[in-house]
Amino acid sequence: MVRGDSLLVLSLVILLLFSFSIYAQTASETEFEIADIQGVFDSSLSYSWLNDKITNMTPQIGVRSLATIALIQRGTGPFAGLIEQIHNLEDQTQHCWPSTGCNVKDTALATLALALSGQDVSQEVPAAASHRGHRPCMDAHPDM
Repeated sequence: MVRGDSLLVLSLVILLLFSFSIYAQTASETEFEIADIQGVFDSSLSYSWLNDKITNMTPQIGVRSLATIALIQRGTGPFAGLIEQIHNLEDQTQHCWPSTGCNVKDTALATLALALSGQDVSQEVPAAASHRGHRPCMDAHPDM
């Protein structure tokens, strides 16, 4: 019986030592993979992905505006199509966004995207400022 117990303990010790060496090898490989990723990161791939996503989908005006701002800040690429899409979603009489129901956040983001692209936003700025102080969430819940 003692011999069987000794064999079991010896097997467990060998298994335990073997598992530590596998863990150490896996951990060091992971560290090298992380170092390789950090060493070759190319932000242009991220901007290209963002441009493709925005160009090939119809996101809400806020998302479109933020993506356009990011791409403008990068400074490369044609922005005419992105700016045109923002203009197409504008309410032409009130000069706010979206045309289906203007709100402050979307109007501010779209106006910022247009301003950063060099567009004239002289009509849009007063529209964004006219909503100053209007807080629909606070008005709906005055106890907040």
